[in-house]
Amino acid sequence: MIQYSEDLLRRILLDDPSVAPALNLWHYTKIADAGTSALSDALGTNTVISELKLDGQGLTAEGALSLANALMINGTLRSLHLADNALGDAGATSIANALRYNFSLDHLFLDGCGIRDAGATALAAAIGGTDGGRPNYRLQGLYLGSNEISNHGARKIAEALRTNRSLVAFRAPNNDITTEVENQIEELVERNRILKAHGKFYNKMGRSFYLRKGADGASWRWADPQLI
Repeated sequence: MIQYSEDLLRRILLDDPSVAPALNLWHYTKIADAGTSALSDALGTNTVISELKLDGQGLTAEGALSLANALMINGTLRSLHLADNALGDAGATSIANALRYNFSLDHLFLDGCGIRDAGATALAAAIGGTDGGRPNYRLQGLYLGSNEISNHGARKIAEALRTNRSLVAFRAPNNDITTEVENQIEELVERNRILKAHGKFYNKMGRSFYLRKGADGASWRWADPQLI
């Protein structure tokens, strides 16, 4: 873990290679929104840091907005950890809006951030373009455990996954989501994992096999079009 300081900000701004690609701030040094604003200003054009851990740093929606502005122009960050910050729906929405313009982030951790259905809906729209806006088809992992999301917000995520093919990891334990809806999401995520491993179809001995629902209606199988 690294101590937050003005010298650290200067080194980030200058793309100093001595700054580790994985930046994990000391958990007891709560930089809060003011520190996050300064960090985001430096992060915007940084080309060194690929992982940023700001878990439990006392951030609110204001800090999330600062990070969102950085995400819109940063093309290096691959993993962003914001667990256990009071971002709420407003903070989640800011991050979601930034995802529409970010093409580098692979994993987003928002566990324990006080996110409800409005925030989940905004994130769903960002990854699926379900509101007619620009979708993000880069993000591979979205983690929303220990929030306040109900079936309504979870169904929005499931709806987004019907068109999204990039998300291969999703976790949302300790929310108010029924097993039925959890299974719907997991089924679509499983489809994406298969697609990532094999593509839309694959060839075997000169014959193409396409992904389709299995006979049980609950799993994905490779189907030989000659047998359909």
